[in-house]
Amino acid sequence: FLGHVIDCQGIHVDPAKIEAIKNWASPTTPIEKELNMRQRRWLELLADCDCDIRYHPGKANVVADALSRKE
Repeated sequence: FLGHVIDCQGIHVDPAKIEAIKNWASPTTPIEKELNMRQRRWLELLADCDCDIRYHPGKANVVADALSRKE
């Protein structure tokens, strides 16, 4: 029913059921990604602003790290 195959090796997903997912093209730009309603509202709000949003991975984002640990 759910697309699983049961055989002597165990239970695994039926390859025919996941073929479409495996063939999805990866998005090449952030615009191609499906946005949820919250993200769409933020995108509309920020579109009116003249600003840059930069991602700082992990320990490089020391300001946010310090604020999150502030007591």
